Amino acid sequence: MKEIELYPDIINWIENYLKGRHPRSEIKAYDTHNKKLSNFIFELNLQNFFPEFNAFDIKIDITTIVKSKNKVKLAFIECKIKPISLKDIGQILGYSRVAKPEYSFIISPNGVSTPLESLLITFGRYDIWEYDDGKKIKIAKWNLIRKEIDSPSLLPPGEYII
Repeated sequence: MKEIELYPDIINWIENYLKGRHPRSEIKAYDTHNKKLSNFIFELNLQNFFPEFNAFDIKIDITTIVKSKNKVKLAFIECKIKPISLKDIGQILGYSRVAKPEYSFIISPNGVSTPLESLLITFGRYDIWEYDDGKKIKIAKWNLIRKEIDSPSLLPPGEYII
């Protein structure tokens, strides 16, 4: 299986998830793995909502736009096939610190790697996924059969998906 094969189901899931959290907003998720976020924002004519957009020289697997009357928010998802590693966390953390999305996920059908699990669970290093004003990257295992996040796998502890 390739990462890109996960995108359609994850796009469907994130749109439904965010519609539940933002019922009055327009929600649209996109496969953006092959384009810079700066170009993507420009193509959608959203640059007025993101003054620093020209500096967004990053490529995110899936970018979701949450558009309300006077505001536009972003949601990022990075997809991995292999177990999520500390290197993968570093990637999405960098992207999230640059563009400050409302939501940031990293998902893999194989969950997290043993070393990352040890760092997070055994040593309680929950500080490594904070990116903006208390916002945290959500790490989860993707359930290929149900085509959704496996809620019990969600990290950091105490996070939930409704």
